[in-house]
Amino acid sequence: MTPPVFKRNVMDEILRFLQSDDIIVIHGARQVGKTFILNYLQEHLNTIGESAFYMDLEDSRFTALLDKGVEEFIAYLREQGHDLEAFKTSGRKLFVMIDEIQYLANPSSFLKLLADHHRYLKVIVSGSSSFEMKSKFKDSLVGRTVNFEIYPLSFREFLVFKGIPFTPAEKFTEKKNLELQSLYTEFALYGGYPKFDPRIQIRIPTPHVAFALTGCFARGGREGVPKPYNQPYLLAQNKIEQEQSSNNRLKKW
Repeated sequence: MTPPVFKRNVMDEILRFLQSDDIIVIHGARQVGKTFILNYLQEHLNTIGESAFYMDLEDSRFTALLDKGVEEFIAYLREQGHDLEAFKTSGRKLFVMIDEIQYLANPSSFLKLLADHHRYLKVIVSGSSSFEMKSKFKDSLVGRTVNFEIYPLSFREFLVFKGIPFTPAEKFTEKKNLELQSLYTEFALYGGYPKFDPRIQIRIPTPHVAFALTGCFARGGREGVPKPYNQPYLLAQNKIEQEQSSNNRLKKW
């Protein structure tokens, strides 16, 4: 059974730019859900009758293909059955999604050529917020891109992923308060990363969640968290410290 694809809050803003000529650049730390967003966009576009093509550059064969240049990529799209001449003449766009764009040797040049000479392609790319990606994106793309930085799930998104009904209100019943406190504890312990399925009860924080939360504590992340929801931060910190201590003992063995 295919798991449901949930809508992130940022999606409404991204959807506003689907019909523009801008290259949409989605970037963020690993595991925050960039591929998840591309999957949502692809499903959305297919639902409304648009044509969407997805390519993951984690596959080195695709990276090698695109590094050969734009014309090689255009030839590959034709081989996949896309009638590019029809898109040129009809005014419609072929939506091209390229995941992990930072793996290209020169992504700026590649994207600039697509934007300037193949406007019937609507290009949407994702990449990690790493020094590697930032160092490869040059000023030549200025005015050609719209950028979205993706963060881990907010608590409200976490509730959506869990299937928990929630309507903002100034005051909740005692029962709802207790439910939200329990859920916030889970959220603080296991993080807001879409890769983690909140419906599966994992009893220790996964490494990327622990790393993110540890950084939060190092910056005084508990500050500004409204009572009674600051207590879960202490629980999460203790959980992380226990896990790191356990890992250190295992390394010694």
